[in-house]
Amino acid sequence: MKEAKKTPRIITTKTVLSLMVCLSGLVALSVLIIEFRWGIEKTLDLGTRAEFRRDLLGRLWDFLLIVVLGGAVGLLFTGYERKKERSISEKESLLRTRADLVTAYNKAKSVRRLLRDLALKHD
Repeated sequence: MKEAKKTPRIITTKTVLSLMVCLSGLVALSVLIIEFRWGIEKTLDLGTRAEFRRDLLGRLWDFLLIVVLGGAVGLLFTGYERKKERSISEKESLLRTRADLVTAYNKAKSVRRLLRDLALKHD
């Protein structure tokens, strides 16, 4: 019984960036959950400064919006560019194939003409 060969998995830049976006979003979301559930001021012993809490929450919400929206837009553009490149490469491949077929046809046509000419000369 043969074992199926496993192809090595290549870690791309897109994969690394996606993981970084997810991880940073998860960290920011967990800080927000900790703040809402237990209060980060009590945990870090920062006192009862309302400004700190408001600034922290505001910055975390901004960060989450930037990470989530920015990551989503980046992934959409990456997918669009990849699809566009694939379409261009397919079109180029079809054009090369067509050019090869036309060249082969023209060569066959010239051989046929040459053979016809030789046949007429021998008669």
